[in-house]
Amino acid sequence: MMELWITAWIISVISAGGAWFFARQAGLRLMETMVFVSIFFPAPLFIAMGGGNSFVYAYDLMAPLAVGLTLRRWNKVPPMAKQVAGWLLAGVGLVPWLVVFFLADRESVLYTGISFYRLVGAMAVMCLMAVEAGRLEERSAGLLRAVGWMSIVLVVATVLQSHGWINSNVFYSVGREDSLEENDSMRYITAGLFRGSIGIIGALGWVSFLAQCQAGGWRGAFAFLGGAAGGLLIILCGSKTSLLAAMVTTVAGRLLFGSRLQRLWKKLAVVVVGLVAVAGVYLYAKDEIYFSYTLGVLGLSDESLDTFNYRQERWQEATDLLQEDPKIVMGVSTPFGSERGMAYFHNEYIGLFMSGGLWSAGGYFVGLFLLARALFRHRRRASTNAVFGGLTFLVSLIQGASVNHMAPGIFFGCTVFMATCAYGLGLGHASLETETPLSTAPEAEEAHDAPATDVLDGVRA
Repeated sequence: MMELWITAWIISVISAGGAWFFARQAGLRLMETMVFVSIFFPAPLFIAMGGGNSFVYAYDLMAPLAVGLTLRRWNKVPPMAKQVAGWLLAGVGLVPWLVVFFLADRESVLYTGISFYRLVGAMAVMCLMAVEAGRLEERSAGLLRAVGWMSIVLVVATVLQSHGWINSNVFYSVGREDSLEENDSMRYITAGLFRGSIGIIGALGWVSFLAQCQAGGWRGAFAFLGGAAGGLLIILCGSKTSLLAAMVTTVAGRLLFGSRLQRLWKKLAVVVVGLVAVAGVYLYAKDEIYFSYTLGVLGLSDESLDTFNYRQERWQEATDLLQEDPKIVMGVSTPFGSERGMAYFHNEYIGLFMSGGLWSAGGYFVGLFLLARALFRHRRRASTNAVFGGLTFLVSLIQGASVNHMAPGIFFGCTVFMATCAYGLGLGHASLETETPLSTAPEAEEAHDAPATDVLDGVRA
C-alpha cells in the first residue's frame, strides 16, 4: 500500500510542478500560484491511513488561503462572479448540509460537510481567478497549458501502469491489494483518482486544446499535444460520459464560438485520426474486450450501454422515492442515510434535488443560469479565457447528468476546482466587457464593427 501511495505522489508532484511553471510564466503571484498548483496535485495526502476520511487533498489545505486571498481582493471580484458563487454555495452546499444535518445520520452530515467546505474553496478559487484574469488579461491563457500538461502526465502514467512497471491505483486498491490482478481494467486508473475524475480531467484537457486552436508555434503544438492526451485519457479510463461530452462540446463550441474556432477543423482532424489509429490499432490489440466495451457506445452497443442503463435505474429509484415521500420536494425529508449519499443517484441534478428539494435545485440552476449568461454573452469577441470557460461549462453540464459537475464530494474535488478555475478565467473577461460603456444600439454597433465571419457565426449560433 505504501508503494501505491508514494507512486501516486510522484505522479502528482510532476503534474503540480508543470502547473507551477505555467502559473509563474503567466504572471500569477506567489500565493495565488500556491492555490492554483494545489488543484493539480490529485493524489490524496493521507490515504495510507485507510478509510473514507483519509481522502484529504492538497487543495483542502489551500482552501482557507484561497478564501483569505479572495476576501482581501473582494472589491475587485466581478459582481457576476459574486452572484454565481452565492447561488451555487446556497444550492449545492448550504441547503443540502442543513437538510442532512437535521434529517440524516452523522456520517452523511460529515460527508456533506466536507463537500460544503470544498465548495467554499472552489467558489473562492473562481472569484480569485476572475480577479487575476482581469489583471493578466490574455497572459492568463497560459494557465490553460497546466490542464494539458496534467493530461499528458496521466497518459504517460497510465501507459506505464498498464505494462505493470508502476502501480498508483490508490483509490481502487484500498483494502484490496490484488485489485489489478482481479480486474484488468483497473490498471488504467492512476494517481489515486476515481475513474470518472480521470475522464473529466481528460475532457478538460480536450477543451483547453479547442480554446487554444488559434495559437501558433510551440504554444499551438503544446495545446495540440495536450488535447490529444486528453482525448486518449478519456479512452484509457473508459469514461463513456466524458467521451460523449467531449464530442458534443466540440460541435456545440464550434457553433457558439465560430470566429474563435474557425481554425479548428484541420487540427481537429489530425488529432481524431491520431486517436483512432492509437485506439483502433495499438490499444484494441492490447486489450480488445476493454476498449470494445468503452468505444462500443459510439455504435450503440448494448453491452457498452449497460452502465447508462444502470444510471437510469438509479434515476427511476429517485422517482419512486418521490412518489413514496413527496415531502422530499420541499426539503423537509431526505432519502439519505448510511446506504445513500448525494452521488448515489448518478446524476448531480437529481442528487441535489433529493438532498434539499426545490431550495437546493433552485439555487443550483439559478447559479448555472447566471454563469452561462456571463460566459456566453460576448462569445463573438471572446478571449481564449472566455472560450475555455464556456467550453468547460458545456462539457461539465453534460457530465453532471451522469457523473459530477459542481458537488465536490469525497472523490471529485480536484475536477470541481479545475472547472471553477476555468469559470473564473471566463468571468474575469466578461467583467471587463460589461464595464465598457455600451451605446444605445450595442448589437447593431457590434455587427457593424465585427468581421463578416463573426456576423455569420453569430447568426448560426
